[in-house]
Parts: sequence; C-alpha cells; structure tokens
Amino acid sequence: MKKVLILGDFSSKHTILWFDTYSKYFNTYGFTLQEPIIKDERVFYLKTSIKSEKLKYSLSINSLKNFIEKTKPDIIHAHFIQNYGLMAYLLKKPYILSIWGRDLLSIAYKPFRKAISRSIIKSAKIVHTDAYILNWILINEFNINPSKIINFPFGLENAIINEKLEPLSFEFFKIVEYRKHIDSIYNQSRLIKAIKIVKENGYKNFKLFLLSHGIDTEKYKKLVKEYKLEEFVEFKGSSYSEILQELKSSHIYVSTSLVDSTSVSLLEAMNFGALPVVSDIWSNFEWVIDGYNGLLFNPLIEKDIAKKVIIAMDMDFINRARRINKEIIKLKANWNMNFEKFIEFIEGYIQDNLTLKLKKAKPWSYI
Repeated sequence: MKKVLILGDFSSKHTILWFDTYSKYFNTYGFTLQEPIIKDERVFYLKTSIKSEKLKYSLSINSLKNFIEKTKPDIIHAHFIQNYGLMAYLLKKPYILSIWGRDLLSIAYKPFRKAISRSIIKSAKIVHTDAYILNWILINEFNINPSKIINFPFGLENAIINEKLEPLSFEFFKIVEYRKHIDSIYNQSRLIKAIKIVKENGYKNFKLFLLSHGIDTEKYKKLVKEYKLEEFVEFKGSSYSEILQELKSSHIYVSTSLVDSTSVSLLEAMNFGALPVVSDIWSNFEWVIDGYNGLLFNPLIEKDIAKKVIIAMDMDFINRARRINKEIIKLKANWNMNFEKFIEFIEGYIQDNLTLKLKKAKPWSYI
C-alpha cells in the first residue's frame, strides 16, 4: 500500500479530517510543529524551542528529512503555503499543496512574500483550493497552470450531512458567531457595534452568542459592557461538538470576516439550518445569494451589518432558506464524495511518483 505523509497543523480538526480520510486509502503519517489534538503513533510532533514563526519551519527541515527517511512516503501533502508548504519546497521532492485561504489571500499582493509563495506553489505537482477565488488568483496573479489545480471545500462528512434539520423553538432569535479565534481578521468588534445599533432600533427579542475565543476576548467583553449589551451578547467558549449542538438550535449564523476562503463554519451553519448572514467577500458569493438563501453585508459598515441582522429576523425567510441550504450542502460540500474525486485526480500522478510534466503555457491558453 502507498504511503502518504501530511505536513500540517495537527492541532486543527481540518488537518485531522485529512489524516483520517487519507488513512482509509493509504498508510498515512503526519509531521507537525503544533501539539496534536489526537494521539496516534503515526503523527510525529516536533516540539521546538524556536519562537520565530518565520524561522521555525525552515530550521526544522533536518528533523523532517529524518522522519521521511524513516517512513519513506510515496506522497507528501503539505498544508498552508508559507509554513508546511515552505518545508515541502525545501525538501526538493514532489509534493501536493493545499491552500487554506488566508495563506494566499493575505499575501497575494505583498511583493516579497508573493515571490516566495509563487515558488512554493509553482513547485507543487498538484494544488488543492477550497474556493474558486483562489483559483482565479493562482491563474491570473501567479501564472499557475489550471490543469494542476483541484477545487473542493473542506466539507462535511456523511454522518453530519445526514442529520435531519431539527425544528426551531422560538423564545428569541438566537444568533451565533464562531471562528477558531477572535482577532482583527474576523472583525468581531464591528459585529458588537452592529448589535448596539440593532438594540437602538428597538429590537429586543434576540441574543448573540460568541462561541469564538482568543487573544481579543477580554477587549470585546469590555466593549459589550461599555455598550450595555450584557443582556444581548454572551461569550460562550465551547468544544466542537457543543458548537454543532448550538447550531442546531440557532436561527442565524453571522460572520464578519474581512478575508477568508470557504469557511467550514459557514457550511456547518448551512447544514444545520442557521440562516447565514455574512460578509460580502468573494468566497461567500459561492455559497450565499443575498436575499435568497442568506444575506450579505459590507463588513466595514456597522449599519449594514445591523440592517441585515434585522432583515434576517424573519421566521418565514429562515424556514425557507434552511431547506435550500441543506440541499446545497448535500450537493456541493460532501467531504466523502469530494475526497473520492480527489483520489481519482491524483491517481495518475501517484503512478508516476508525482512527476507530473506540464507543457509551459499561459494560464488562459494551451497555445
């Protein structure tokens, strides 16, 4: 059986999903510089004392080479361009690269980092993206041959998709927001300011649950207190399973992200019936049509966020959209089905030890 080595952050449930699914097809190993959230002897955790995020990946390359010599993988699959993608690039071996969104969207127009990222992406034999806006950037800004790009989201497994929508009780409109972190990229301060506007417009029958937590949590708690929103905003740190339970009983899911690719939290919300009210960034256009199955707003304008939250507090709209969104998830975000297509895509390259040879061509032409 072929062997796969995943280079990635094993403190992330998304990396674990890749690891578990790959394991159904291949002997699978992992290499990580973050403490894993799973215990598996196949995952090697390098605990490094190097504090510099810019240096710790390149300075750990010898440890990675030793692990590769021990496991002898047929496929190396790196996740995130500037860290594990960099390590794969420095190995000078064929590799697959998964782009997670921010690693491309946050650097695409920064000249120095763009040059490094371009080399890492161009050297990859296969590039996986989870949003079509990433494809556009790769083809038009990085001159990447489209034939080596495969697109599918970090979707949901069958067990989650097959759960039926639960009837919504109604005491108040339950609004949830959750990301892995609370920080400036996810823009929760403007969401809190928007909730203040909703309250000032006379709306009282709602409550926002912030399930995210991070370095800015205390700052946001102070903001809630300053605006006298304690009755309307609750900080509720939760485990992943608890978050899914929260979504099942929520009317509205809101995300004020300033930059992102396809958000798994958005897909989870759509699957469990929470109406998406989200930033009008390009990746969200792939999933939400404003006024049809959700609502879009300008994340830099608190009044626009507040306006769309108010519009969303409509049970007829919510009930109609949740049925539509469930079908969208079944059709487009089935992880198991998408991964099978991914395996088919890479099969030919596995046969040739990932020595894919592409004719040099402009990204819009094969001439």
